[in-house]
Amino acid sequence: MVAETYSRMNAAMLLQLMVDTNASDLHLKAGSPPVLRINGELKPRDLPALSAAAIELILAEITNEEQRERFNAEKELDFSCTTDGIGRFRVNAAL
Repeated sequence: MVAETYSRMNAAMLLQLMVDTNASDLHLKAGSPPVLRINGELKPRDLPALSAAAIELILAEITNEEQRERFNAEKELDFSCTTDGIGRFRVNAAL
């Protein structure tokens, strides 16, 4: 997939990328592209760097209000989310 496909990255795209690559974790950090943990190794994706605003939009799709409040207060969040029919995902986000 070309980076332009991800110019408007969203949670569904990133979770599908995890499924496609058999990744166990998704790491989102402002100023960096998404990083996947695949077979125990952190592997940056060839995608655009994420802005703080982009991370907040992605998190809005896959977190609850309590998690978003914790993220806003601590500027970091480790959590898991489940998508029906796809699976359970571990995510770390940081500003």
